Amino acid sequence: GSGARESGAGDAPNCQLPNNSAAALPRQPEAVRVLTALLRGEPKPEEISIAILRADGTDDYLSNGDGGNDSGDCGGDTGAAGAEAAAYPTNAFKKVDTHLGMHAPDLPRLARDFRDDYYNVRKLFRRTSISSKGQHRLGGQNHCINSFGADDGGATTSGVAVLSFGGASDDTSNSSASICGNAVDSMLLRQRIVDATSCLLLTCPDNATAWADRRRALLLALGNEEGHMPSEKFENIFITELKFVDLLFTQHSKAPNAWAHRKWICSRIVREKISRNTGTNTAEKKLQLLQPWAEGEIDLCTRVAEHFPKNYFAWAHRYYAISVLFSHWPNAGKSYLSDASLVESLGAFLAGEVMFIEQWLSRHVSDHSAAHYGAEALRLHLKHGFRSGAGAHREESGTATEWALAVVKGVLTTSKQLLQRYSSHEVIWIWRRHVGQVFLDIVGGEFGTETLMAGKAVEVLGIFLEAHVYEVYDYLMNGRKLSNYNTNIRPEEEEVRLSRIHGLTYLLWILDQLQRRNALIDFVPDKERLNTIRNACKDTLAKDVKVCYNTWRLEA
Repeated sequence: GSGARESGAGDAPNCQLPNNSAAALPRQPEAVRVLTALLRGEPKPEEISIAILRADGTDDYLSNGDGGNDSGDCGGDTGAAGAEAAAYPTNAFKKVDTHLGMHAPDLPRLARDFRDDYYNVRKLFRRTSISSKGQHRLGGQNHCINSFGADDGGATTSGVAVLSFGGASDDTSNSSASICGNAVDSMLLRQRIVDATSCLLLTCPDNATAWADRRRALLLALGNEEGHMPSEKFENIFITELKFVDLLFTQHSKAPNAWAHRKWICSRIVREKISRNTGTNTAEKKLQLLQPWAEGEIDLCTRVAEHFPKNYFAWAHRYYAISVLFSHWPNAGKSYLSDASLVESLGAFLAGEVMFIEQWLSRHVSDHSAAHYGAEALRLHLKHGFRSGAGAHREESGTATEWALAVVKGVLTTSKQLLQRYSSHEVIWIWRRHVGQVFLDIVGGEFGTETLMAGKAVEVLGIFLEAHVYEVYDYLMNGRKLSNYNTNIRPEEEEVRLSRIHGLTYLLWILDQLQRRNALIDFVPDKERLNTIRNACKDTLAKDVKVCYNTWRLEA
């Protein structure tokens, strides 16, 4: 890529840091300056999109012979194409209120300019951060690398100004950076690395190296004050970063490294909230601080999954949020709890998550990730009930095991209603499969110390097999579709075939799970009937030439 020129340094290499001499940060490309100004300007953008913003028929990227200006010569347009070239970075963006647009045909050129600027600045940033790492981490005095550019007197510039796309001087990109040994002034350099990565990640959101450098910039911003700076300042630094990730997710919601970066930020916030609240009523304070954070992350995941369907990373992050709540939530009977309802509130919260998934699957019948998340949320809900005795505190529930069985039976009933409408969709069968596995785990005593008596286990298994194995098998093998019984609409032949394939696969999976539990298979009253169903399912699947795998053919 094209290199950036030093300001006032002739053609000398701009990324070499001579000892005890003056050097300058590489000049920012015009595209970077335009975009960072839009990001800083009020109102701050909350949504970004890449689309066709103009239809003027001009190909700005052809205005220069080499495909554009040198990244260090952003303001020097020459020749007859000067006017068109000057319009390139400005016309590549459009901001309307809180919406920021990027012109799709200009994206390759923008990405090149952003990448060149990032790599030029990164050389300085990595060398500076590495050279100061020892003193910085050990708390030594380094007047060039400290918290947000503190001077010798210890006056520290607010971290929000550096990371919030606001308050930075327009001359930052062209200013000469002071040298302290081999280190460029940290405040200017961190601002430049944040600007460079912000622009690059909005076009290339899965650049792991750029995300890593943003994390280094955040840690250097905290400096030796980590764990000692005011909580408002700490949270503002990371909340500002979360807002940038929120903006990025409005266009790029399936970038794994972006979600990993968000999880890292959240882990720092959670750790900070917990470490700063010690003493009396610690449990109540933790819950008051963590629950709003978790609800905010869940709301984000819901919006992202709604706008960008089948988003595995959003559901995985949602599970991370509820698992943090689960791991820090107190158990029942703790002496330091002044309000016992705090324990029950997590149960209600997790039950709401399971109910949300049931409603979600009725509208998104092909979202595999949602079904898997629902199963994990259900398991956390039951684990919380067992560990806190939440089920035993309900008068109508009896023991915790009986309460858990009642919860899962309700979910199985709802899944049956979904199958009556969407039996040709595999995800609904997978959701039923997960819930069935949870049911078998409860009966097998894998959630708590309580185990069912032999007579009770036989009764519970008999009811489960009758409603969720035998009945399903009868419908599938008789050629009847598990649809709304009151409808007069005749299903298509392909829908009937898919219903049968997914249903038979579900039956084989449930029977396999039952067979693996030696303690449970002994409680099945009619094992021969189960073997007959298993063999019939394998034979039917083996005859279907459209099944894309050979498992059933090999075993039949």
